[in-house]
Amino acid sequence: MKYHQGFLSEDEFLQWKAEREEQIKLWRREALEFDKKLKEWERISKEECDFLRNLMRLDGKSQLDRTFVQALIERIEVYPGNRLEISYRFPAAKFL
Repeated sequence: MKYHQGFLSEDEFLQWKAEREEQIKLWRREALEFDKKLKEWERISKEECDFLRNLMRLDGKSQLDRTFVQALIERIEVYPGNRLEISYRFPAAKFL
């Protein structure tokens, strides 16, 4: 608008336009990053809900079933000397 009214030279207008286009590109990249983060948070939230749902099903007398173990444990490593290392999916402090 200012260019058409004669307040900006053609060079100033083209520079302003290039800056706006760069800003738009930046915002689009940021929007894509936010979408990726949102999808990851939704996935984590679903896993945590599944875990808590399984945890609430236990009555203290039940044995752990496959679904519960898969929701709770990420990895079990067995070492010589009957030593185990269990990696849980979620920090224990979240559920204490």
